[in-house]
Amino acid sequence: MVATTALVVAGLLVVSAFFSASETSIFSLESHRVAAMGSDGTGSGGTLARLRDDPHRLLITVLVGNNVVNVAIASVTTAAFVGQFGPERGPLVATAVVSVLVLLLGEIIPKSYAVGNAESIARAVARPIRLLQILLSPVVTVFDTINEGVRRLIGGARDIERPYVTREELSALVELAGETGVLDADERDLIGRLFRFNDVTLREVMVPHGDLAVVDADATVADALDRAAIERTSRLPVNDGERFVGHVDVRDLIDGAPDTSVREFLLPVAYAYEGREADDLLRELQERRIELAVITDDAERVQGLVTIEDLLEELVGEVFDAGEPRPVSRIGPGRASVRGDTAVATVNDALDLGLPDYGDGSVADLLARELGESLDAGDSVAIGDARLTVRSLSDDGRVQRALVERSETK
Repeated sequence: MVATTALVVAGLLVVSAFFSASETSIFSLESHRVAAMGSDGTGSGGTLARLRDDPHRLLITVLVGNNVVNVAIASVTTAAFVGQFGPERGPLVATAVVSVLVLLLGEIIPKSYAVGNAESIARAVARPIRLLQILLSPVVTVFDTINEGVRRLIGGARDIERPYVTREELSALVELAGETGVLDADERDLIGRLFRFNDVTLREVMVPHGDLAVVDADATVADALDRAAIERTSRLPVNDGERFVGHVDVRDLIDGAPDTSVREFLLPVAYAYEGREADDLLRELQERRIELAVITDDAERVQGLVTIEDLLEELVGEVFDAGEPRPVSRIGPGRASVRGDTAVATVNDALDLGLPDYGDGSVADLLARELGESLDAGDSVAIGDARLTVRSLSDDGRVQRALVERSETK
């Protein structure tokens, strides 16, 4: 009798462990992994995917089976211990023994194992659970109906499935991939920019109104080209009084007659609120094939401008504008026209020079250090194996362009 009872309880504990492991393994798998396993629609993976299509019925099936088995364990064990210890002590001893056995062998051990082996266990139990779901269908339907009624009464969401992958999980995966060498620094930075771009507003990326290089609508092509050369830009917003009427691309102006009005070359602009998300405007500019947007506040006052390049740079870093002057433009052996903001180290590399950079300074910084702050076009200085000559200055007196020559080429 004792041996028979022990065998029955052992068998029921195995079934209890089966249900516990099934529940943990099936529900711990991410939705995208289940979808991948069931992509062929056949085999245990397909069965598993169909089970997860209705997680409520799946959960009820497992809980009904597990609780029926656990109640059976308690009943059989209590009956056996009452026979051994009497009606007073038997139930107490049975409660203690069943609690330990069910918690340890029916819950803790199988669930812990299932967490670490979720996919293999889920595949193994999918078909038996599906068969049980069919057999218990009337019971499951009753409990599901009651559950839905209570949910509607007290409120709450029905969906117990999480998104395929949350944004936080993706960010953590990217960090882990970077730390383990799966992604290099540039790849991790690019993916990070993609995540951050969703939170960027136009207010954060626009060029403020006070910093804009604009040209008047009555200006000529010659005026606009001069302005573009000073500002080192390939695109100029055009205003008519306080109103922006479009923009011009410097490359369109090059072949135009110098005295032609820039109105003849106007390109359209979009208008956007400064609190709008940057990715939303990027899509609009792409769809409308517009390169520049005027950014306004709540009162529709102009606050700044955003180009499509500004938005792309938020995604991929600095974008080279083909219309911008190159930092170092060679004009002969050992000679180059250099932008003032070009790093001295860049010039040294390009012309094989040994100019001092004084801590990663620019050519403009070097000339100001050697010639003083009051500079004029044509000022020249020999530094080491090179001669630097000021070619042009910005409105604030900084070197905008300089000629750099190796000494042996003079």
